[in-house]
Amino acid sequence: MIMTNSDVEFGLDTFGDVTHDPNGQPESYAQVIRNVIKEAVLADEVGIDFFGIGEHHRKDFAISTPETVLAAIATV
Repeated sequence: MIMTNSDVEFGLDTFGDVTHDPNGQPESYAQVIRNVIKEAVLADEVGIDFFGIGEHHRKDFAISTPETVLAAIATV
């Protein structure tokens, strides 16, 4: 099989893992979601083919409704 550049796609995905601020404190879900939106915008700007968002219902993940976050990304 001969592959061309168009046969390869590069993507990223996230569940909105709760990250920590410089003081080691967990960031709020709202801040994590704002960060995910910024990451998705940057991914689009640099030509990433796919940005996936998963759904999780645990305290260490901020995204429980990926459709809502995708809609927020679409507004920017």
